[in-house]
Amino acid sequence: MIKIMKHMYKKIFLLLAILFFVGCSKEESNPVIPDTVQGFILCLVNFSSWSAEELQAYREQNTLYLKGTKYIPGNSMYSSSEINLRIINLNQPGTFGIGENEPGLQYFVKGNYTLKSSGGSSDKKYTAYYMDYSLLKITSISTNSIEADFNMVLFTDDFTDSLYIAGGKLNLEF
Repeated sequence: MIKIMKHMYKKIFLLLAILFFVGCSKEESNPVIPDTVQGFILCLVNFSSWSAEELQAYREQNTLYLKGTKYIPGNSMYSSSEINLRIINLNQPGTFGIGENEPGLQYFVKGNYTLKSSGGSSDKKYTAYYMDYSLLKITSISTNSIEADFNMVLFTDDFTDSLYIAGGKLNLEF
């Protein structure tokens, strides 16, 4: 009887150990979005001053997500505009192209600008493409902060409209 109990305890211990290691090795699928992000995102959008009134920054696996929102009071079509940057697999200073992956080219920084609809119409989204202009120059980056300068040329999905973001600066702690 004691031999059977020892064998059973060994199996239970082994099962618990396996469950523990499987549970610990599982990647967290829900990102932790901090309540407060300190800093700023500033730029010129089509030569007009733009400054984020609300900031978000968080990491999900190997990607850093940055978002700045500026509200547009009194506009009948759009309630706000957003600048979004995704920084993928980068953890050191340097200058990196911002763009969408193309055959033979892979970009580690993605960017877009979105005009959020204030009514029933859809949002208007512009996507950054490299074109020797869209660049992110990271001055400093760590697990909970980033400082960088950026410029982007962006187009709607059908390439009928474009805009330029110039002189962009961001400094965020999250």
